Amino acid sequence: MDGKVTFKKENITNFDQVDSQFIFNCTGLGSRELSKDTKMFPVQGHVIMLKNQNVQDLQYVLFVNLKVGKTKSGFKVRRVFQMFPKKLIGSPENDVGVIGGTFIEGADETTPHEEEFEIMIQSAKDFYRIR
Repeated sequence: MDGKVTFKKENITNFDQVDSQFIFNCTGLGSRELSKDTKMFPVQGHVIMLKNQNVQDLQYVLFVNLKVGKTKSGFKVRRVFQMFPKKLIGSPENDVGVIGGTFIEGADETTPHEEEFEIMIQSAKDFYRIR
């Protein structure tokens, strides 16, 4: 490639239309149609970005499986307590860190499950024994 990358924008209906050795597929659920994968389904997730943190206090990763259950709307949900360093481009220096999270099988943007944010905050408080 001689250090050069050529970007090509096209509308396609399946991957067979792409004459390339490599495909970087960033289509999300669009892959269901492009790859003819009928087993693909949405998984909704929730995380919270932390603000005004001491960067030196977030030099670790936590991941604790909590439980599998049902959301208020009846979707299967796997809840975890996770915390890890993460900084978004353009955010203030001390806005670093993420807590989460959820894996809700079959849910998409039409059912936002906003109650999961309070559940995540309570899980973090429980983990650190904060009342």
